Amino acid sequence: MQKSIYHIEKMDCPSEEQLIRMKLEPMEGIQSLVFDLPGRTLEVYHTADADAILSALETLQLQSTRVGGFHHRRERGVPHIAVG
Repeated sequence: MQKSIYHIEKMDCPSEEQLIRMKLEPMEGIQSLVFDLPGRTLEVYHTADADAILSALETLQLQSTRVGGFHHRRERGVPHIAVG
């Protein structure tokens, strides 16, 4: 499972949160979404490709960028930090 963190510049109210939920929740491989509206960040726990998630977010035109995340290495149980 991966965790990707996105900064969404124009996400500041429940309306944008709902738009994002409607876009991402139907995608295969999305496990959960954690929203921080004041911080304008979204944590996505997923097995789907992080670039596909970003592409879906970009269609909403809310100025989305991936700012980080990690991938659990199950063989060792240690998260691998990925930035960018």
